[in-house]
Amino acid sequence: MTFRRTLLSASVSTLMGASIILSAPTASAQGDKTIPIGTVLAMTGSGAYYGKVMSRSEKLAIDQINDSGELKGYKLALHIEDHKSGDARAANSAMRKLVSIDKTPVVLSSYGGITLAIQPLAAQQDVLLFNGGGTASNLINKKNLYNTRMVASQLAPLAVQWAVEKLGAKKIATVYYTDSSGVETNEAVKKACQALGCEIIDEEPYKLGSTDFSVPLSRVKAAAPDAIILGSWGADVGHIVKQAKERDISAKIVGLELLSNELKIAGNTMDGYTAVFDSFDADADNPSTQSFVKAFKTAYGEVPDYYDANYYEIVKDVLAPLIQKTIAAGEDPTKIGALNSQMEKLIAQNYQFDSVYGGKLQLHKDGSVTKPVGVFQVRNGQAVPIAHIDDGKFVMVKP
Repeated sequence: MTFRRTLLSASVSTLMGASIILSAPTASAQGDKTIPIGTVLAMTGSGAYYGKVMSRSEKLAIDQINDSGELKGYKLALHIEDHKSGDARAANSAMRKLVSIDKTPVVLSSYGGITLAIQPLAAQQDVLLFNGGGTASNLINKKNLYNTRMVASQLAPLAVQWAVEKLGAKKIATVYYTDSSGVETNEAVKKACQALGCEIIDEEPYKLGSTDFSVPLSRVKAAAPDAIILGSWGADVGHIVKQAKERDISAKIVGLELLSNELKIAGNTMDGYTAVFDSFDADADNPSTQSFVKAFKTAYGEVPDYYDANYYEIVKDVLAPLIQKTIAAGEDPTKIGALNSQMEKLIAQNYQFDSVYGGKLQLHKDGSVTKPVGVFQVRNGQAVPIAHIDDGKFVMVKP
């Protein structure tokens, strides 16, 4: 299959900056109708890496779907809007444009705080909303919102369990950023510590996007914990680990994410860092993973990352079947509310599929997800899978 590198054209929105549209240029000639797909991402600012990664994977999935003709008379067109790396005002303007002007029946979002900011409008207008990036626990039980990431309340207890059972930690420090995802993680860590018998001896909140952690890490070093658990994501993780090692902090660091961008920032100081999360292994020996990896390499010449897998999967394995069911039911998938109605029916049928993460992925009525979770550790600059979770227990991977 040949994947199109469709030319992006920018149109200026009266509501916010530049709006990028990925269209299906041959749709009109073929008589196909267009289904607009909205996405609100960090296209500029400190988190622009995520906007790049998430949007390219959405584009890849859309190209595959459009090329296959599987939607029977419909093509997908991606409308990309920028929340400027966490600006709620920009996100709300973007969401209003997508709903009122672009008439998108579905929107993909990122960042916990941003998703929570735009969810009320999605619920009010009956627009289906997916989050593949934020991890705040209060993303659950929100009308019209479905998450394909494990949230903090699911992952943080596993990070504490790893620190206690596998690292022998009794004294734990936390470093977390002060948006909903970081705060929720910190609270979940404290609750898990109470249950597992460890002690939180230091808590260090910081502003999202910080790059200088000298002050909080000085306090961590003075507290002398056995382990540090991070409520941090993205570039922040790389900076924290690097600066902790530079200050000769000996405590083991456990986080909830591990990406190639973080490895680039921290370099060889990242060795020993451990992450417990719904992790993507591009080398996993299963057909769903390898099919995706092969297509991604063909399109972009790179190995896909965690967020590549997440946003590709939302479009290819959740949204496409949903649109197919909507069409089969005799409904118009471009009509606002039609996809949301079918999504509720799909959830009621316990829909699950072979995930690119390996194993099965299933979305639930409350908007949470069940998917494979593993433990990765950095060794010699590489992320190495060392365990997976089976019924709440760590099953070590044979070297």
